[in-house]
Amino acid sequence: MRLRWQFAWLSTGRVLTAGVQAVTIALVARHSSLAEMALLTSLLGITMVVQAAGDFGLGGLLIRTSATTTNPTLARAVATAADLSSVLIAVVYGAVMAVLAATTAVPAWAVVLAVMAGAEKNMIVRLGVSTAHGRADQAARVYLLRRVTTFAGFGIAILFSAGSMAAYVLADLVAVSVGLGVAHHLSGTHLSPRARPTRESLTVAVVSGRPFWVNTLSAQVRNLDAAIASTVGGATAGAYYGLTSRLIGPLRLLPDALAGVLMPAVARPEGTSPRRAVRIMWLVSAVSVAGYGAAALVTPWVVPWLLGAQYEPAVLTIQIAMLGLPLATCSQLCGAILQGAGHPRAVATAALVGSMTCVIGVAAGTALGGAPAAAVALGASYAVQAALLLASIRRTRITR
Repeated sequence: MRLRWQFAWLSTGRVLTAGVQAVTIALVARHSSLAEMALLTSLLGITMVVQAAGDFGLGGLLIRTSATTTNPTLARAVATAADLSSVLIAVVYGAVMAVLAATTAVPAWAVVLAVMAGAEKNMIVRLGVSTAHGRADQAARVYLLRRVTTFAGFGIAILFSAGSMAAYVLADLVAVSVGLGVAHHLSGTHLSPRARPTRESLTVAVVSGRPFWVNTLSAQVRNLDAAIASTVGGATAGAYYGLTSRLIGPLRLLPDALAGVLMPAVARPEGTSPRRAVRIMWLVSAVSVAGYGAAALVTPWVVPWLLGAQYEPAVLTIQIAMLGLPLATCSQLCGAILQGAGHPRAVATAALVGSMTCVIGVAAGTALGGAPAAAVALGASYAVQAALLLASIRRTRITR
């Protein structure tokens, strides 16, 4: 499947997915208190960091390996290692949350969220195999299926008077379980069933994933921002900033879809040239300025209608965060191009610096100016990361 058709499939699926996800989060917010939303968004951010730490870079490595390797045993070894790492995430993270739930005020649904983290990560990793093999349409359908199932499950649970937090987590658990089963079936059609990973090939897979692991972990550290804002600024600031962080997440799905297509396309010898990929990056970044700017303009009308009056004070925070998203788009696409061209260490360095800028800036911003100042720090971190990646593209001369 050619690049434009892969992006068309993924972008269409991700736009629909983003819409369903945003509506679901809005419904959760309407049925929850500020303190509950602050806790949920904090735990979701922590979960993303745990997933990145336990992934060991195998997700990114599997995409690149599936797109470039002629050794089916290596690809199967990476997939097997990724499966094992997902089980490790579920067991360790779930055990930690179970202990916290038994000894502190952490709610029981947090344990379910922790166990689900491993399954969700494995679903995402396995869907990367389909994208690497030119079947982005398969991944798009599964992502949409997952979000629609969560939305429907949450709605049904609320009708039966279930608590909003437990309803959301349990509905998402069912959705992820369905998506994981489909993802394994689809990836199995692309991975050789005869390939038998050995202990040596599994070791090679884990070692080879280190640059991707550093990049992924460094990039995901910034998802501690909601937890930091809640700790420094209290439940109200944490809820406003945390909700902002969760709402802009779906808005990043479109550039994330293109990044997921660009990386294997650049990696393939017969694929997209880095020069052409950089031109695509500039075009998409320019278009995103208009798109996110328009979204920021309508925010004062949409937020009270969608979330309720208690979230009107979050309007400015959401607007500031949206204005920084074009820079996030630029950094996402630059990182995908550099990884595809064989420069994952440059991407990892930029991600680490950007994430540290984010978490330090959000802490300082929340303390000095509340949630809006934290959103300014978030945008500044995107700018720092984009600048470093653009400098790496120039320095490595991959477009020549």
